Amino acid sequence: MAPFLDALSTIGREYLVPSLQAKSLTDMKGPGLGEQLGSSATTYLNVWIYFNLIGNTILLPIVVLTFLFSKTAKRHPTLINLCITWIFSGIFALLL
Repeated sequence: MAPFLDALSTIGREYLVPSLQAKSLTDMKGPGLGEQLGSSATTYLNVWIYFNLIGNTILLPIVVLTFLFSKTAKRHPTLINLCITWIFSGIFALLL
């Protein structure tokens, strides 16, 4: 049974999953990464980063501070916790 599994793993590495052997994206066969994403990929990425940066690192902290320091408007602690979680999620998404 062991020789069969060795042969199967060799076949899988050589033929079924060629990207595991590639050293970089340029070593892979087929269209390059830029061709797969299209010509407007950087524009969409920049727009997504802009909205993520503005919303999660500037506007949401202002909302949370307003919730915490407002004397007339009281919000449920779950809403504040959710907004803080969104802030951390946005920061981590920008780091990735």
